[in-house]
Amino acid sequence: MMSDREFWVSNSVRLQNRIVRWLDIRFPEYPSVFKDWTCKRSLATLKTFPCPQDLESYTVTDVIDAWRVHMQRAGGSTGTEKAALLIARAKNSVGERAAVEEEKADLQRLIEEYERGSIMLEEIESTIETLLSEIPMAEHLRTIKGLGKIFTAAILAGTGDLRQYAHGRQVLRKAGLNLAESTSGKRKGRIVLSKRGD
Repeated sequence: MMSDREFWVSNSVRLQNRIVRWLDIRFPEYPSVFKDWTCKRSLATLKTFPCPQDLESYTVTDVIDAWRVHMQRAGGSTGTEKAALLIARAKNSVGERAAVEEEKADLQRLIEEYERGSIMLEEIESTIETLLSEIPMAEHLRTIKGLGKIFTAAILAGTGDLRQYAHGRQVLRKAGLNLAESTSGKRKGRIVLSKRGD
């Protein structure tokens, strides 16, 4: 399960980077409106008005009405403020305007894939939590402050049953966190972390 999670996390990061790149090219002013493009209001905007020219003829009320299709609380003072700022930024955007329809289709595919990956990650993390409840050792690890469910699962996935280790240093060696030094004769090497381990 941790291996699956690692795959979907790296896939999600790759998709997020592609979406950010798309925004940098097509709508570079977008981050000044939405600091986090993954929030509900931002995703609703990207689904409805991906390009700045899509917003140029709309009013604040039109934008809020379009957001209501994707989210419950679209209006309010925050919604009105964001909509007005979004329209103002769109009117003065310096983003690329060539091949608009193809680029919009590309963004929609990226967002759909990102949302599908997010659902997969939620399902995997839910399964991991269920599996952790079946492992007695997990409860002991979770008593350590700051050790969340994913980190606990990562430790157990990498080490297996912790009762098989006689000392904590064995776990560090397995993880590749033990110190190593390359020396021979008169030459004294640097002390570095071992590259061995998973």
